[in-house]
Amino acid sequence: MRRADDRSPRVRPGRVHVPVGRRPDPLESHLANLAAYSGSLVLGRNATERFTAEERDILTDVFPHGTVEEHYVVSPALAVS
Repeated sequence: MRRADDRSPRVRPGRVHVPVGRRPDPLESHLANLAAYSGSLVLGRNATERFTAEERDILTDVFPHGTVEEHYVVSPALAVS
């Protein structure tokens, strides 16, 4: 049994890496999601519209078929007891 003044850790930290892929998303849906983030909302309408137009140009070059696929790794911190 632990004593009340025992300050040794009860859990040990850990980290995992989880690959995630999002299904193909139509380009316009992807852009609408980007514009909905709080960072875009703080920019104001004109700046958000400029950003979205620039992003559309970039993504159209990268994903000419009109759908965006995202692949990334999520790395949550864990506490294991």
